Amino acid sequence: MNLESGEVHVWVLALDSGEQSRDARLAAADARRRFELRRAGLHRVLAGYLGIGPDEVVVDRTCTHCGDPAHGKPRLPGEPLEFSTAATRNIAVVAVASAVRLGVDVEPAGAVDAALEGRLPDSLFTEGEREAVAEGALSAETLWLRKEALSKAIGTGLVAEVATLDIQSASGAWHFHDLPEIHDCRGALAADGPISSVRISEV
Repeated sequence: MNLESGEVHVWVLALDSGEQSRDARLAAADARRRFELRRAGLHRVLAGYLGIGPDEVVVDRTCTHCGDPAHGKPRLPGEPLEFSTAATRNIAVVAVASAVRLGVDVEPAGAVDAALEGRLPDSLFTEGEREAVAEGALSAETLWLRKEALSKAIGTGLVAEVATLDIQSASGAWHFHDLPEIHDCRGALAADGPISSVRISEV
């Protein structure tokens, strides 16, 4: 599979097998199953671009900030291919592009608004972001999805800089694309280069 400049491929993998179990052991087993499905899907997608088998794909998760080998931004050593993943209980998505920093987020439609309950706390949003929502420039849900996608593209994670990561000021250097609804979920992409086209496919 080939990627043109500015093109992003978004691959969707269904994860939900039915109602969530209330039994702790069954819930843990379901979480492990979903993790393995997500990992296998990621390796299948990346293998298609690299021209190798899924078992040959090597993903490096070393943190560039502290050197921890387990929690850094995932990348392919020595490859220009950039990717980002996100998951809800229902689906996982893998976004792939070439030679740009890339991040993706996905959440059940309406879940962000339900969690915020109309509030935009200082601990999560900057003054500029709150003003943008108040003025109707974008919804709180869209803002949060872009914010998560940007944090993944940068590789710092939301925990580190959620209160200072400002979508409005980042718009000059970063480009955002809001995904259409997928399996009752909404999502967003962030990249440090123009996004000219987005192709969405099922794994």
